[in-house]
Amino acid sequence: MDPQQQFFQALEALRNHDLDRCEQICGRLLTLNPREVNTLRLRAQLFERRGELEKAAEGFEEAVAIAPDFAHAWSDLGKVQLALEQFAASEKSLRRAMSLDPKLKAPSKLLEKLLQQLGNQEQLADVEAINRRRDEIKNLVLEAKALAKAEDWAACETLCNDILAQDADNVGAKELLIQRALDTGRARWAEALARSLIRKMPERATWWLRLAVALSRQDQLVEAEEAVQHVLQIDAENPEALMILGDIY
Repeated sequence: MDPQQQFFQALEALRNHDLDRCEQICGRLLTLNPREVNTLRLRAQLFERRGELEKAAEGFEEAVAIAPDFAHAWSDLGKVQLALEQFAASEKSLRRAMSLDPKLKAPSKLLEKLLQQLGNQEQLADVEAINRRRDEIKNLVLEAKALAKAEDWAACETLCNDILAQDADNVGAKELLIQRALDTGRARWAEALARSLIRKMPERATWWLRLAVALSRQDQLVEAEEAVQHVLQIDAENPEALMILGDIY
C-alpha cells in the first residue's frame, strides 16, 4: 500500500483511539523513512495520548529538528512542555508555532493559559485579543449552523461568506457552503470548496466524498471515481463511498 495511504490509516486509528494499531503503522512507515516528519509527529501524538509525555516531547523535538518550519509540531511540543511544567521552553515553542503560522488556533490558546499561570499581564492582553476575535468567528460559525438546521439556507450562505471574508480558511463555513452549493445546483463551486479543504487535510474522507459528489454531478465520472478510491483507501468499508461508486458504475 502507498505510504501516504498507510499514514492516513494510522491517523484514522489515532482518531479512533486505536493506539496500538497507530503505533504499528507508524513503526512500519518509519522503517521505510525514519525522517518522515508527519509520521514522527503522529507517533509523538500517540505517546501523548498514553500519557508518556517525555517520550512525546522527544518525538516532537525530533520532528522540528528535521523540519524547523513545522508549525503544528512546534505547537504540539509547546503543549507537552506546558504539561511537563517546562514553562520557558513551552513559551518559546508556542511563540515559534505562532510566528510560523499565525492562523493556528491551538498555540495562542495554550500561550494564553501559560501567561495566565505566569502572571504576565502585559503580554497576556495581546494574546487574549487574538483569541477573543477567534471566539467571535467561532460563534458566527455556530450561528450559521443554527441557520442551516432551521433550513434558512439563504441566510446561512450569506453569513458563511461573511465568515470567509474574515477567515478565508474557516473549515466550518466551507463545509456548510459545500452542502448549500450541492443543494442549489452549483457543483463547480462545491468542487472548488472541497478541493480547498483537501489541500489542507487530505486525510479527511468526508471531503473526498463531497468532492466525488460534486464531480459526478458535473459528469466527471473518472475523476469522481478517483475521489471515491481515496476514501476507500482511508476507510475500506465506508458505506457512502460504496454507494457513490455503485451510482457511477
